[in-house]
Amino acid sequence: MSLSRKVVIKHFWMNLLLYIVFSVVISVSVLAFCIGILIGGPVAFAVYACAYDKLFGDMAPQNG
Repeated sequence: MSLSRKVVIKHFWMNLLLYIVFSVVISVSVLAFCIGILIGGPVAFAVYACAYDKLFGDMAPQNG
């Protein structure tokens, strides 16, 4: 947990911007008669997964 907190704090503004943008996207998709959530939800999930991979992808466990 402490490693995760350190990495997120290091990239705080980018993570905050990402969450603000996709909270707006999800809010707009819900307002569009909940049909847009079928597209907005998976897109937001994929973007969050890519952001996670970008932040933590190079942290491979050290063997030995």
